[in-house]
Amino acid sequence: MGRLGGVAKSKRKVTPPGPDALRSAVEQTFEATVGSVSETRDKAGQLVDQTVGAARRTAGQRTEDARKASADAAGKLSRLLKHLQRRLKP
Repeated sequence: MGRLGGVAKSKRKVTPPGPDALRSAVEQTFEATVGSVSETRDKAGQLVDQTVGAARRTAGQRTEDARKASADAAGKLSRLLKHLQRRLKP
């Protein structure tokens, strides 16, 4: 029975790499990714800074808008009270 699922079985044994070969492969992988990790970290930091800046600007604008709306509402209320005072005076 030299076949397994329609594929010929290899008679040659594959030996796993030794510890030195494995260490070398891991070191090469780390060296290849060190630069990209640093770049990714820098880009992520920039994105966080931009997001925080945008959030602060938006919050500041919303606060200013709310302040203006409150001032407008207070002005309208003041005018309404003056109008009512005039109507109630004998």
